[in-house]
Amino acid sequence: TASDTVSIEEKVEKLELTFAYSAHRSCTKCIALMTERNGDLMASGGTDEVIRVYNLKTKREIGELDRHTDQILSLEFIGRKHLISGSMDGGLCLWQTKDWKCVHTLKGHKPGPVTGIGVHPSGNVAFSTSSDNSLRMWDLTSGRPASRNRLRDFKQLGLPTWSLNGDTYSVVGDDRTVLIFSIDNENGKPEASIVYRSRVNATCFLGNDFLATGCED
Repeated sequence: TASDTVSIEEKVEKLELTFAYSAHRSCTKCIALMTERNGDLMASGGTDEVIRVYNLKTKREIGELDRHTDQILSLEFIGRKHLISGSMDGGLCLWQTKDWKCVHTLKGHKPGPVTGIGVHPSGNVAFSTSSDNSLRMWDLTSGRPASRNRLRDFKQLGLPTWSLNGDTYSVVGDDRTVLIFSIDNENGKPEASIVYRSRVNATCFLGNDFLATGCED
């Protein structure tokens, strides 16, 4: 309603900058926020191959994580205990937040960067996308690969997204085709596909039954 719109605009006008930091020596490529139980951590990754971690309550930098050998492209917190990162070097790292040790290094995307990471709502598995036209599922408890699905019709995959209940997930192929999969379908084929006329820049499940997309047009 109009009254709701006005109230939102008034809140936006009252926003104030409370914390700013020159985090990376070059471009910042991704940011992740710990959202579970009012989490207080944020992480950022950049083309300088470094992950930086911040405490949002104290508004201070905690430190940096240095394990990848190329720019950081993907970050996602898993509950309050872990952070997973993906890099241009084709590898993923699983970090535990209590001491920021890398507990697992996951490799398998060759050649090509890790273009996206989607963590299942359970936090036990995740899948990653790359320019090697494959989806890789990972067992995060053991740090071992669980499955691989090669989609030969596409050169690059990205924007992995899970539904709220974890029964459905989606990826974007070659920037313009949204592919929707069911976790119960063992043949690796999508349940549905949607082709757009322009580049798909963002996707988000609204609950379990709807998928929102944002395009360049």
